[in-house]
Amino acid sequence: MEQRLEGLAEQVKEQFGLRDYTLAREHIHRRVGPNRETQFIYSMEWFPSDSDQDDEDLNPEGTASIEVDVHTGQLQHVIFVGGVTHAESIVLDDEAKVRRWIETETGVNVAEQTEQASGEIRTYQYHSMIDGIRTTPAGTIEIRLDEAGRLVFFTIHGRFPQKEEADVESFALTTEKVKEIVMEQLQLLEFPVMEKECFVSAFALEEIYMTNDGRETLPFQLFWSEQRVERDEILTYSSPLRGTVETQEIDLSEEVSLEQLKKQEPHPDLEPLEPGTVDRVDKAIVRFLRMNHPEDSGKWRWKNVCRDHGYVVAELEEVEKTRAVFQRKLKLFLSKDGGEVLTHIDTGAFLEMFDAFEAADTAQYTKTEAYELLKDKLKLRPTYVLDRTTGRYCLCGLLDCDDAVLSHSGEIVPLADL
Repeated sequence: MEQRLEGLAEQVKEQFGLRDYTLAREHIHRRVGPNRETQFIYSMEWFPSDSDQDDEDLNPEGTASIEVDVHTGQLQHVIFVGGVTHAESIVLDDEAKVRRWIETETGVNVAEQTEQASGEIRTYQYHSMIDGIRTTPAGTIEIRLDEAGRLVFFTIHGRFPQKEEADVESFALTTEKVKEIVMEQLQLLEFPVMEKECFVSAFALEEIYMTNDGRETLPFQLFWSEQRVERDEILTYSSPLRGTVETQEIDLSEEVSLEQLKKQEPHPDLEPLEPGTVDRVDKAIVRFLRMNHPEDSGKWRWKNVCRDHGYVVAELEEVEKTRAVFQRKLKLFLSKDGGEVLTHIDTGAFLEMFDAFEAADTAQYTKTEAYELLKDKLKLRPTYVLDRTTGRYCLCGLLDCDDAVLSHSGEIVPLADL
């Protein structure tokens, strides 16, 4: 395996013209790959030979940080610090060369499997698609060039599925057909305005996917977990427990040893969450609440449990909802077997900063009136969504809106400004 890594280092040195560079740091980490496999990544940091490096934790300008898949040798990430290269780097001085390079390095058919999301000067971004329609979870590619057209940044993430992996059909949804769902997703929320230390009340749409027949909805997820169990359970208990759950340090690093690489140790997040594990999580959560929140029986809802960085992670939210856009949540990190809470994140401390904020003005507009103001601004974008149970992509519509309606005035404002 050492010879394999040496070979990859030589390959990278030659490919990027790093003759005046020195391999200063290297390590191996693993992650869950796009096909739900364990992917081992070889990370290298190449310093310019004439650089003066005083701080061991910082990389000098021009450093080349490069990652490759250990087994396939495929590039995963390239960045020249500060956008500066001292190497005889790859030159891609027009879009045609960018596309050809991507196809050679990644095997992705740019014309058929991606949509160009950005073509700004010296920056190129591509998004995965099937039959001209975007997919989720997304596959993304980004390239940046310096003024001479030399590559100074590259990254690839996620899957770029083939058309054969989808149940291809014509998009049938319209915003008029799904008005009932729109009304359910249109919520009166209170947004904190930091500059004025007050809340603003507005009607805004919560993003959601809906199947092409309009019969089912799927939650919008920014982050996908390979192993996730939904619960939606209110937690109750009859008596407190003395003491508190002591916080323990957790390690969120993905770095692995050479021995782990040789043994091909699978990523822990791929281990299924068995019923016995979920049962232990249930008991550990209740024990945590009885000690740390003894008066909160019936006040917390257990939303889901998943694996993350080798830990079992449970997410809780308060049962009683407010109109605040930020709701209080608990994120509990448990041992691998789910039997012990090791540490937790409570957003309550963050929310305390809003305690002194001035209350929002009383709403003068109804949800129906807000809908009439927003209906022409609604977006229903066809998207192929991966069905984790079948491994196939089904056509859905992503319902979204970039604007909101201020409830006291009826003014339409960009959601990003709230």
